[in-house]
Amino acid sequence: MRSANPTPQTPLNLNQGLRTALWIGAAGAPLLGILAGGAAAFGWLTGAFWNLLNIKLLEQFAFLLNAAPSRQARRRLILLLLAKFGGLYPVGFFLLWTGLCPVVPFAAGFTAVLFAVASGALIRQPWREAHV
Repeated sequence: MRSANPTPQTPLNLNQGLRTALWIGAAGAPLLGILAGGAAAFGWLTGAFWNLLNIKLLEQFAFLLNAAPSRQARRRLILLLLAKFGGLYPVGFFLLWTGLCPVVPFAAGFTAVLFAVASGALIRQPWREAHV
């Protein structure tokens, strides 16, 4: 259902989770680099960055679906879908298929970001609700 609100809000506030995920991605790479080598650190960073971009695109997609229908919103929606399915996914598949990026660290970075964003979105933040 679309709202008539001229400034629609995203269904979930993912900003706190994205900030946490960014820190996890940045902190995990050097740690993994020391423990498992540069290839593992590159895989972790690539998986984390890929998933951060994916979630940001999904957030914008949800925002546009919640917006009032307009020609500009439709155009941005098509551009987002092209960026996701025509750019982000092929790059990820290429990196994994060719072996340029190790699969296990990529999946670990991807999963760490996914958990960080999900937990950040689900955790109640009462100090924020009091100021709304």
